[in-house]
Amino acid sequence: MSHEVLLDARLRLPALQALFERYLRVGGFPAAVEWEAAGGGLQDETIEMLWDMISAEVARQGREPARAFRMLEQVVRSLGSRTNWTALGQVMDASRAAAEDYATLLARTFTIVIVYRYLLDRGGPNPSAEKKIYCVDPAFAYLPGRVRRVGLIPDVPGLVENAVMMALFRTEERPLAEQFALPHALFCWRSASGGEVDALAGEGAIKRRVPEEVKY
Repeated sequence: MSHEVLLDARLRLPALQALFERYLRVGGFPAAVEWEAAGGGLQDETIEMLWDMISAEVARQGREPARAFRMLEQVVRSLGSRTNWTALGQVMDASRAAAEDYATLLARTFTIVIVYRYLLDRGGPNPSAEKKIYCVDPAFAYLPGRVRRVGLIPDVPGLVENAVMMALFRTEERPLAEQFALPHALFCWRSASGGEVDALAGEGAIKRRVPEEVKY
């Protein structure tokens, strides 16, 4: 990014900050944006419409919407944190294999993105290691709390990391529609000694991948 672009962004920082915070509150779905622009915020009708679409597809695939809901709820609780299929399975009252199956289904319905740990000697994802899971749109992060009305509100740093990771995903992944369950150009990374970065972005050899760390 050029110095001129950064300078222009800095001059516009207050306006950009306000727009970014609005995006974190409502996401990018047209219905949500329309209501927010009219001063109504993220409406229950929008949330219910999103969950109806997700649950209908989960049921159509022969899975249980209630378990998919519990998985999404845990994803929101742990935004920005590493997790594994065993831990998610315990939350869902299901096996490790079932947790992976449900996560893959939610990824294929464009609800979540699964970001795997990068394995240096393989030069690609390590499915058996801990991974991070993000919501495709901020509206999904509000869905569990609003549907069950239990007061679950995603924390702002988690939403910010989620937004950055999704921006990287949309920038780096090609073809986009096929990579929600197994990205090839976006990974998380943790060394054997415990060092880590939130993301390695880019394709090709490790030297071509850019390490990204999100702080807010």
